[in-house]
Order: sequence, then structure tokens, then C-alpha cells
Amino acid sequence: MTIRSRRSVPIDRGFGMLCVAATIFLLGVRSAPAQFGAVGGVSVDPQGMLRHASTLAPDERLAGLRAEALARPPAEVAQASPLRKISLRRLEEAVARLYAAGQPLPSDLRHLAGLTAVRYVFIDPEAGDVILAGPAEGWSLAETGEVVGTRSGRPVLHLDDLVVALRFAFGENPADGFIGCSIDPTEEGVKNYATYMRRLGAIDRARIGPIFTGMERAMGPQAIRLFGVEESSRTALVLVAADYRLKRIALGHDPSPVREVVNYLDLSARRFNRRAAQKQHRWWFMGHYDAVYHTPDELAFELAGQGVKVVTARTPPTSASAGGDPTADPDGDPPSPAAVEFADALTKHFAAVAEALPVFLELQNLVGLATAAELTAQSAGAGGWKPLQFLDARACPLERSHVPQTVPSLANYRLIQGRNWLISVSGGVEIDPRDLAGRRFRRESPERGLAELRAEARRPAGTDRWWWD
Repeated sequence: MTIRSRRSVPIDRGFGMLCVAATIFLLGVRSAPAQFGAVGGVSVDPQGMLRHASTLAPDERLAGLRAEALARPPAEVAQASPLRKISLRRLEEAVARLYAAGQPLPSDLRHLAGLTAVRYVFIDPEAGDVILAGPAEGWSLAETGEVVGTRSGRPVLHLDDLVVALRFAFGENPADGFIGCSIDPTEEGVKNYATYMRRLGAIDRARIGPIFTGMERAMGPQAIRLFGVEESSRTALVLVAADYRLKRIALGHDPSPVREVVNYLDLSARRFNRRAAQKQHRWWFMGHYDAVYHTPDELAFELAGQGVKVVTARTPPTSASAGGDPTADPDGDPPSPAAVEFADALTKHFAAVAEALPVFLELQNLVGLATAAELTAQSAGAGGWKPLQFLDARACPLERSHVPQTVPSLANYRLIQGRNWLISVSGGVEIDPRDLAGRRFRRESPERGLAELRAEARRPAGTDRWWWD
């Protein structure tokens, strides 16, 4: 599974004693007729206006309190469990019964019994079932918009994200080979920006503010494209909100939550040289488990490791809409030491950063669900389970989220010793579920006790529930 930033446009120009990095960001919000919510601490209102969640109007705050009340778990699932199990077949049957009766889905279904991660995937051919297992607990609504565990603070899994992952995994001929998004400067914006920069002339430091405003206006709004997911899905919001936060930290728009992770602009200022300053970079999340362990019969799997890392590469000097491999560097030059240092530091301290930015953990959950869905699809032909209701968009509709079609450009700068402006326009996320579920990460490891865990994970006799501890 790969998660990576796509579609970048490099624009260089030598001016004065500054190094400038500009990037575009996407804000996402989850909204429905009866409630207002946010993902990643930022929001978009139903009219498409980008706003910080902290500026919600009073009526929206009341709607948020209602959403919080709805998010409270039933008492029977509120107890923490080190390893809760979910039967996907019985989960689908429960959802189908409620939809057939015209009843809304309760919070335990919508939040998958409080699972905060997918640790194991167990295939049960005898029952025609697949079981997901992981830690679980009660939940509440965080200020940044995520529904998080009351003890760990980790976001809980969402039914909608599972359904999106299953629809992609079981798609016969998906139009897109990946799940993700692309944030693209328009051709008109690129031309307008180039014209603005040519006409700019000498830089007066006293006019830095107006100059940057002019840059943003010249580039104009950026176009958003989604791949492999429904355009109004919650999954889409998590993808773009996580990328938004990554770019803001990388380029110094937001302070790093931990001192060990220093933004790229400050690192570049420390390391500055003319050659390095002219390189355009981007950063993206890549799904990367230490291993996907499995039993010899491939009926039990363990997703081992952090699941997410941050990588970087030079931006290829091509149009944002030109397509092709977004990580390709036609000059063969490696990324600058500052870009690599930022990526490595955020990977190493990901857990600490994610404590302050739960949307990164939301992305981690998407990686787990997408991997589990692909393993489920691979097992379907060997007596596993194949969803029916979940694959039918009419029989199992997703909650609709308000996702804008465009976002504005933003700019930032640092004063350093050098002779270059560095402009970088980048954004996007890509998830390839066939990567981590494929042979590259699989490791057979009988000593990990997976067979025993699979046997213990069977549904207890005498219960017809879709989850159990």
C-alpha cells in the first residue's frame, strides 16, 4: 500500500536573499443535513467556504453537541478490550436488517464496536466469514472533529471507511489503480503565476506581504481530483485533511507538535546552498508495515508495525496535469538533505506528532482497512466471504460529506543567506491496497502464534452478535 503526494509544479526564480516555499492545501468537513462536523481541525461549510473549526457559529456548535451525543457508545461496547473481534459477514447482515426496516444505524455499527486499529485479519472458510480484530474502547467526539477512544485518544474505525475499502478491493475493473486524491494547479493558474513573477521585478522586503498575496491570487484556486473513492465520502476527507496537515507542518504554516520535527524551511535555512535551494520537493505518506505475517495456510494475518512513513522526492519539472510517475526525477538527483531530514524525523516521531494531530491516525486506520479489504478479496475465491450489501451503493449508502472542488493557494517564506526564491506547489495522496497485501511485505511466521489466535477468535457459542471480546 502506497500513499504518496501527486501532481506538483516547480517554479524557480532568483531574487535577493530569500528562500520561499508556497504550497496549496485542502480542507475537508463531514456534514449531513442533521449535523455539522470537521476532520483534522479544519472545516468547509456547505457553501464551500474554508474555515477553521474553532470559528463555528453558535448554531453550528449546537449541532456539534448533538453529534457528540450521538457518538456516545452503548454501555456494552464502552468497555475497553485488548482484542475485540468483528465478523464482517454478521456486520453486513446487521446493517442490511436495519436498512430493510428503515432504521438508522446505531453508533456501535457506525464506529465498528470501538475498534481503534486493525491488528489481525482471520479468514474462516467454514463459516464463510472474515474476522477483523484489534484493540477497542468507548469513544467521544474530539474538538478537531474526530471520534476518538476515551482512553487512548486514537480515532475509532468507521463503517463508511470499511465499505469504501471493500468496494475498491472487490471492484472488477477499477477505473483508478489506487485510492487517493490529487490537488492540481490549473493551466491558467500556472500561466498567470509565471506572468506575475516575470513582471515582479526587484523585491522590496518591506512589501513581502503584498507580494505573497499577489502570488496566491495569481496562482488562483487549485483543482481537486479524487481517485478510487466516492467524491462525497468520509474517506476522501481523511485523505485530503491528512495531506493538508503534512504540508502545513513541512512548510512552517503550523508549528510542529514536537521539537524533534523541524519544518523544511527552517532546515533549509540551516543547510542553505544555491544548488539545494533550487530543488523543488514534496512529501507524501506511504503505507509501510514492518511485515504482514501469516500462517502457512494464509488464513490468519497480522499487520505488524507503524503502517505509515513519510518520504520525499524532487518535484519533476513538468505540468501538474501532465500525469506520469509523480516520484520520478528526470535529472536523477536525490532529494536535498533538508527534505530527507524532515521526512525521516516525522516518520520516527510519527506517534508523538499524531497524538496532537489525530487525522494522521485516521490515515493510519485507512491503511489498515484497505489492507484488510484486499486480504478479504484475495481470500474470497478460496471459501472466504464476499460482501453483497456493502458493494451496492443503493442498498448501503454512505453518509455524505461536503468536499470542495477547489482550494486556494497559500505561501510562506524564510530569510536566509542565498540568492533564490524556491516555489513549490504540491499536494495529494495515493493508496495502492495491492502493495502491502501482496508478497513484498508478507512473512510466514508460525512462532507468532497466529494459528492459536485465529482459533481463539471464533465467535463464542450461544451468541449471534456481530462483535465479541
